[in-house]
Amino acid sequence: AAHAPGCFLLFHQQRAQPSDSTAPQIPTVNNAVERAIRPLAVGRHNSLFIGSPEAGKRAAILYTMVRECQRVKVDVEAWLTEVLRRLPGYRGDYIDLLPGMLELPESGGSAASVKA
Repeated sequence: AAHAPGCFLLFHQQRAQPSDSTAPQIPTVNNAVERAIRPLAVGRHNSLFIGSPEAGKRAAILYTMVRECQRVKVDVEAWLTEVLRRLPGYRGDYIDLLPGMLELPESGGSAASVKA
């Protein structure tokens, strides 16, 4: 009798959970999701060892820009090189320097590809 509430709950949870035969569109494994969030989790773990709060903010900005380059399929090295070349005398809107907004010089067609 003491186990009755637990058994009742377990029975109803199993009935509410769709099975492969009733919901074939729901994948039973989530490897794709886990692979997608792995860099975020590793970066978050590594950021525990950054020396100061200011360094943490700078690292977060840099990680964000690298991921944005990868998202919009821009070569990270070419983008960063071009941004660092322009920054000292730049007087425009910094939004124009974001990956995908900045026109990169053509260097044999590699500027549009993502470096792994």
